Amino acid sequence: DSMALSRFALMPTTTTTTTTMSTTRTEGNATVFDDEPEAPVPALGTRARPRVPGMVYQYVRVFLKPGIAVDPGGFIVVDAPDGFDFGWHCELRDLFPNYYAFYGEFEQLVLPLKVQSCETGRWPPWASTFNSLRVKVDDWLNVTELDNWAFEVLASNPHNYNIAQHDEWKMWIEDSMAQTLQGSLAPVRFSHFHTRNRPGFEHLNFTTDDFYRRSWGLYQDPLEGIQLSLSTTEPSRISQVQVSTIVFPETVNTSLRVIAPYGYEWGSDLMNDFRWFRPDCTEPWNEEDDDPCDPFADLDRNETNPAMASGAKNELVWEAVTFVGNVTYGFQHMALLPWHSPRTSGNTFFFEIGFNEFDIEKRLKAVAIEAPMVATTTTTTTSSTTISTTTTTESTTTTTTPTTTTTTTTTMPRELVCAAQFLNTTIGWAVRGTENHQSPSAGGMLMRTENSGTQWFQMTSGDPRFHGFQFVDVVHGWAVGESGVIWQTKDYGVTWTEEFSNTTQKLLAVYMVAPDFPRTWTGYTGRQQKRIIEVGWAVGAAGTILRYQEELGWQRWDSPTDKELAAIYFLSPELGWVVGENGTVFRTDDGGRTWLAQASGTSEYLHRVRFEDAAVGWIFGGQGTVLRTTDGGATWRVWM
Repeated sequence: DSMALSRFALMPTTTTTTTTMSTTRTEGNATVFDDEPEAPVPALGTRARPRVPGMVYQYVRVFLKPGIAVDPGGFIVVDAPDGFDFGWHCELRDLFPNYYAFYGEFEQLVLPLKVQSCETGRWPPWASTFNSLRVKVDDWLNVTELDNWAFEVLASNPHNYNIAQHDEWKMWIEDSMAQTLQGSLAPVRFSHFHTRNRPGFEHLNFTTDDFYRRSWGLYQDPLEGIQLSLSTTEPSRISQVQVSTIVFPETVNTSLRVIAPYGYEWGSDLMNDFRWFRPDCTEPWNEEDDDPCDPFADLDRNETNPAMASGAKNELVWEAVTFVGNVTYGFQHMALLPWHSPRTSGNTFFFEIGFNEFDIEKRLKAVAIEAPMVATTTTTTTSSTTISTTTTTESTTTTTTPTTTTTTTTTMPRELVCAAQFLNTTIGWAVRGTENHQSPSAGGMLMRTENSGTQWFQMTSGDPRFHGFQFVDVVHGWAVGESGVIWQTKDYGVTWTEEFSNTTQKLLAVYMVAPDFPRTWTGYTGRQQKRIIEVGWAVGAAGTILRYQEELGWQRWDSPTDKELAAIYFLSPELGWVVGENGTVFRTDDGGRTWLAQASGTSEYLHRVRFEDAAVGWIFGGQGTVLRTTDGGATWRVWM
């Protein structure tokens, strides 16, 4: 029985020995390419594998969707062709965080693998390298329509290319008694579209069809200098894909294959939408005339345009093409983007020159380029077991309504950011403002990053609109907004429940005082025990101050001012500061029972306050105002 796999493949950067260690993260019909001179930090509890000078290392990305459940203590087995080496000590780690993002309750979900141990061996027993990997799992791999698992493992490339490499990538699952449950009768395919169960590929024979449609094989050298750009990253839109800087020192007669990430569809109107060009050409072009920048202007376009691979909408193929030496080539073509970047395969473009050759001297170059993330918006409505509760002063009626959460994967937009918080070097949140004001009157959208700000996930759209927020750990957070609204999340910001605030005034900031304590994590989703909240505060318009205690909820608190308060910070349950408009600063030493005014020396709107300890603190305000104190706020000085 053939095991149900999402996608699994790998692509080398070079077959020559080198002292620069190039890493290729690989999978399915797409690969993530990067250079990592230093060894990455291993994950999943495995040991870092020593690097041997002169070898080429890469991470093989593995995705799987079992058709039979694997119990704790069961195994995932990956067999590579002889010559590939997982080493004495296998090194596993999780994929990038965006692969594990939640896109909706009816979308495929990729889960990180919980591992007890891993070991390597030789298969067959006379293999020259440790080409067999056995990963012992620490949790159930259940059979569902939506659950997938993924990890990546370090491997080194063989010294030589052999056409048999296209036939020897296999994968198996075993139970805790080491009994085989399912496995690959045929080699794991290079492209998702090249499997026999795909429409249009039923005719494929696993032993006689073209070798380059099976698993992957080595190339002679990396294809360096390739540049790729998209005219738009909006989901389900037509985007112009531009590729440039393909150049060879000498004329070569070869072949070319370009595979886009799974879910992309190249335009079928090649005569009108596809264009070769020379990136260094600046001559104007009237589309009614011949293109002066076309490096193939003297040839018939039917000879130089690509063909669409049969049934594979994300592949462009040139069975034969000639690149003249020292001429720089580029091309443009239209592609329909998916509604989100792939997660059960790599978000990357393959470029292979000499892909249909079985002589390594003619398998010239290859590379994979990371594609920009599609700025996807998905809306999911929580099940009836998740509710938001609204209570008003006029009625004690509790209404149950579904909470709608929108998640967008994107780079941080260029609107104002009116609040931000990082829990560590990788995980953080920000509220994207909508107006040129410290506290946008329309509120803002909550964004989340899991990779130090490289990519952001938009967690809310429409209501609720946030002015301020605070997360006490990666799971639990509070946010405030218009009309006295206070929201709480207990699931990383995916859903939000409204809490009764006892006010209708606009709230601009919230701060929960929670002691540090060891965190307890359980389950493959990383569930965290509830954080203990000693006391909480929220502030806003007209000097509004609210105080929170778990047994009493939110209560109005005596305020020393009627000025708008924009930020609050506590070092302990007793010691805290609040700031706001017209340079307002107050300090409390008794948990808010009394407030002492402090002279800020400015009339600017103050919108942030933080203290390093009881003496040293900072205030940030309008017009670039930065104030610093070294005596607990008794005196504030402009920081230059």
